[in-house]
Amino acid sequence: MKVGDLIYWHGSNSIALVIEIDACPNEHAEAWWVCLLDEEGTVTDDLSDGFTIVDEDFDWPEWHVNYKEDK
Repeated sequence: MKVGDLIYWHGSNSIALVIEIDACPNEHAEAWWVCLLDEEGTVTDDLSDGFTIVDEDFDWPEWHVNYKEDK
C-alpha cells in the first residue's frame, strides 16, 4: 500500500483514499497506521479489520499527494 491508493476499508465497509502512512508493518509494528479520506472526511485507522487495494494500477496524480497550499 502507498499514498494515493484507493482501498476498500473493511473496518468501515467503504472506499477510502490513503493520504498518509504513519507506520508500516515490520518486526516492531503489527498494523498499518494510515490517514484516510472517505465520505465522512479524514480519519486515522490501524486497518486491523483489513483492507483491499481497489486497483493496483490506480495512481493518484502526483501533485495531489502531500500538496500544501502556499500561504
